[in-house]
Amino acid sequence: MGANKKVPKLHPPMPPEPPPVPWTARVLRAPAVLSLIWPAALLVGSYVAWHHWGAERIGRQYYRLEREAVSITPPPPFVQSDITAAVFETHQLEKTSLLHRQATATIAQAYQTHPWVQQVVRVEKRSDGVDIHLRYRQPMAMVRVISQHAEVKGPAVFVVDGRGILLPPEDFVGFDTTSLLHIEVPGTYPTGGIGSPFGDQRVIAAAALAELLEKHREICNLAAITLTNPNRAFNESWVYAIIRTDGTRFIWGSAPGEEVRGEPSAAAKLQALLADTSRVDDLRLAKLPAK
Repeated sequence: MGANKKVPKLHPPMPPEPPPVPWTARVLRAPAVLSLIWPAALLVGSYVAWHHWGAERIGRQYYRLEREAVSITPPPPFVQSDITAAVFETHQLEKTSLLHRQATATIAQAYQTHPWVQQVVRVEKRSDGVDIHLRYRQPMAMVRVISQHAEVKGPAVFVVDGRGILLPPEDFVGFDTTSLLHIEVPGTYPTGGIGSPFGDQRVIAAAALAELLEKHREICNLAAITLTNPNRAFNESWVYAIIRTDGTRFIWGSAPGEEVRGEPSAAAKLQALLADTSRVDDLRLAKLPAK
């Protein structure tokens, strides 16, 4: 017999690896406690998605601010422009959702920028829109200027309120100019835009005087406020005069709140003006009637 030959050992083939189990199947096979996580996570995710995207989209579509749904405090009769239309056009308020927590603040800030609005008192939501309570600027004086623009030569007028804020000129077309005091300051011209301060402190101070005199303008037949020392020295105060419709001129002195030492207060000078001033042309020297 020949030599014994070694017979090679045969290894059975390895069984194939089972296919991976999808994660959904693993969740379904998980214990009951773990399987509760899936619907809870789904609910949380749905809420977050709605809060961030769904509610905002629905709010923009169904609760956006419509111009017709806005009610504002009735403006004075001399305001000819459409305040709400101008604010919507400038600030695109139609994109504002009434569901947004900052909606009233956004609306207030937008209306505060309008030249006729002195203050937004409050903004109130209602079921079908918004009520906006406004305090308007009041015209106090017309400032006569000589135009410095090449396109517009010659005299022109600008209307200001008691703080010297420029008011929209288009609302004063055809306006009775005799219903306001005129401010005459040589060489002045506005440097700010509509709804901004005039830019000349002499005019702003005169506007404050016009506001003080407004209630008494008709009784005292007041027509204009002029500056007596336009070329004042550096350490001098501006001295104003008031002129009646008949041309009578009274020296008023410093603007209200800017009196120099020893000068009567604005209230005292006003009292002197309302008293018999037929023989006094300087209200700073007028003697008040005895009480």
